[in-house]
Amino acid sequence: MRYARALFWLASAHGQLERVRAEAASLAREIAATDAIERVICSPHVEQDSKMQLVGRCVGGGEMSPEFARFVYLVLVNGREEHLRTMCLSFAQLVKESMGITDALVTVATEPGAAGNVVLHKELERLTGRKVNMSVNVDPAIIGGYVLRWDDYRLDRSVRSSLQYIEKQLTGRQS
Repeated sequence: MRYARALFWLASAHGQLERVRAEAASLAREIAATDAIERVICSPHVEQDSKMQLVGRCVGGGEMSPEFARFVYLVLVNGREEHLRTMCLSFAQLVKESMGITDALVTVATEPGAAGNVVLHKELERLTGRKVNMSVNVDPAIIGGYVLRWDDYRLDRSVRSSLQYIEKQLTGRQS
């Protein structure tokens, strides 16, 4: 987290927060998608210049921002390559927090449609008091209602959960 905080401070100080956020997100996505990228970045047999070039290609093929390039170089010099993806994800989380944005997952039994998505989104913003990046998951097993997850919170208003509660009350079973 120290590296992510340092990158956050550097990018903020130079007014490059959005550009560096995009670079970090792109690199984290590429590392997650392709095992070979992580193997090359973590390999002690690959020179730092080659690793820097690979990272540059991963973040869009163009030239990296000076802030992100310094960050990657520092990670490589200090032998922390195996943590690079996690550092990028932590940095992205810091950026979201600074902008008052949270990620939320809504699980519903059936696809809510455009109007339903708008209602869910507004309700999540009201509940969290922040802007919300909302993802919707359809799971017919919840029967009806919804399950909301954001940060460390979980709000289960599903029919399945209600039926399980009623069953416990009627049978006296504890799970």
